[in-house]
Amino acid sequence: MSSCAQLLKKPAQCEAIIHASHLYNSSFKADGKRVMDQLKKSMKICDVCMTSAKNLYLCVMLLNKYLYYYIYEAPFMTAEDINNLMDFIKEHVDGLEDRDAAKEGLKYLENTKKSIAVKAETNERLKQIKID
Repeated sequence: MSSCAQLLKKPAQCEAIIHASHLYNSSFKADGKRVMDQLKKSMKICDVCMTSAKNLYLCVMLLNKYLYYYIYEAPFMTAEDINNLMDFIKEHVDGLEDRDAAKEGLKYLENTKKSIAVKAETNERLKQIKID
């Protein structure tokens, strides 16, 4: 994890921390508290990175990681966590000044929301997530 902090660019740090969260949730050792600590750290970095609209994809990448843990019933991930992240993303989307720069991130977000809606038809847990 300390290697992630050594990356110079904040978006690269955020991506590295999101992907490295799997290190604390394996078949050998599951440490939900540390996974959530890493995901919350990446959320703080996402917040800093949102000074540029093109970094919206980081928030959506984080949302997809939250969904991954939630769908596979990790005990540390709740629907409330995901709904809070959705609200966080919505705040940033509503505050975007340059929507053209965030075009790819917005498309990624819409595709994620559509995927949640489709999977909610067969997965009761996903019905608890607010996608509006």
